Amino acid sequence: MKAYIRQWWNWLDFIMLSLYLTTFTLRFLAYLQVNALLRFLAYLQINAPRFLAYLQVNVLSFLAYLQVNALRLLAYLQLNALRSLAHLQVNALRVLVYLQVNALRFLAYLLVNALRVLAYLQVNALRLLAYLLVNALRSLAYLQVNALRFLAYLQVNALSLLAYLQVNALSLLPYLQVNALRSLAYLQVNALRFLVYLQVNALSLLAYLQVNALRSLAYLQVNALSLLAYLPVNALRSLAHLQVNALRFLAYLQVNALRSLAYLPVNALSLLAYLLVNALR
Repeated sequence: MKAYIRQWWNWLDFIMLSLYLTTFTLRFLAYLQVNALLRFLAYLQINAPRFLAYLQVNVLSFLAYLQVNALRLLAYLQLNALRSLAHLQVNALRVLVYLQVNALRFLAYLLVNALRVLAYLQVNALRLLAYLLVNALRSLAYLQVNALRFLAYLQVNALSLLAYLQVNALSLLPYLQVNALRSLAYLQVNALRFLVYLQVNALSLLAYLQVNALRSLAYLQVNALSLLAYLPVNALRSLAHLQVNALRFLAYLQVNALRSLAYLPVNALSLLAYLLVNALR
């Protein structure tokens, strides 16, 4: 057992297997999260037409009820026109004024609700953008700290190994010094490349999130303006369509954030394995 532990290749095999298992588990977890989000979106896509159909049926039934009552009122006015014409004219004017007032109230109520929904969606989009930016910055700082720690750890181990080799192998001292300096320079270059790669990925992720947030805000504003212009005819349809688009956008941002957070540890672990293999060589 001691002879097995003393051999560095056995440690290398153990580290490679552990890294492989961790990457497999992380990819499996990311796959499960993405599948859950896709199922939720499919459920929304299946139930959205039912909800729209239910709203259309209710609106049509309400309109039919108004038409029937209007026809009844007209019939009543035609039958009793000879008896009380003046009284019926006054009642008809009252009914028309009442209908106009209710229609205006209904339109004002729909406008207020549309503005509330638009403000709510904008606030939630800004909150989500801020949350994603904070998480991206935290992950970047965490990765930089871990990379620096790993670089310091490698330097300390390389120096200790160099001292051990200098004490126990004086005949191989020039060759070992050259190889140690080469390995240190190679590790430093790889660590700097890794830091630059992480910074570039973080900046691209932040730019991508900002562009998507701006696109979503512009899309929401355009939909709100079209909704305000198209509201007296099809207000319920436009509100349902706006809610579905907002849910799709939030799910799309969550999927992209989960994918990016899942790929960053995998890339970091693969780079660490690569550095360990080069150090052992």
